Amino acid sequence: MKRTLALLVGLVLTALFGLVGPGAAVAAPAGDVTVAASPDCSGTGSWGKIRYQVCQRWNCDPTHCYHRGYLGLINTATSARTVEWWMVHQVAGNPTEWRDGRESVRLEAGQQKTIFTDPTYRESCGITVTRKLWIQYDSAGWSPPLSVTSPMPCV
Repeated sequence: MKRTLALLVGLVLTALFGLVGPGAAVAAPAGDVTVAASPDCSGTGSWGKIRYQVCQRWNCDPTHCYHRGYLGLINTATSARTVEWWMVHQVAGNPTEWRDGRESVRLEAGQQKTIFTDPTYRESCGITVTRKLWIQYDSAGWSPPLSVTSPMPCV
């Protein structure tokens, strides 16, 4: 039963984060402009009955990169849970962690949700960005952070 559930959750996560996520290819503008774009995601974490993942979508041109975080949550419990999440990002070489968002969301039993943070950030290209995500629900306290790191090259 546990193996079947784990396989099912794995398939759902693959579909949720791999196929319908915001990682669809970004169309390059017409002309001789080159653009690099990618969604990058952490592995999937578990915090009690909640599965969670942190991702970032970015695209770069020859001078700038634009990046935005998003997260996925799945409630594997048989009852509803209110989940609070907190996401930050940091550019390598800069000690400041920027807050992407902190909110609460109610998930019904078995519900999965993708949440996009605001805003989209604009930086000089040639950077590396790390995003971290923590969650909590009920009185479980905060989860260990999940993180994803993406080099964002000039192209």
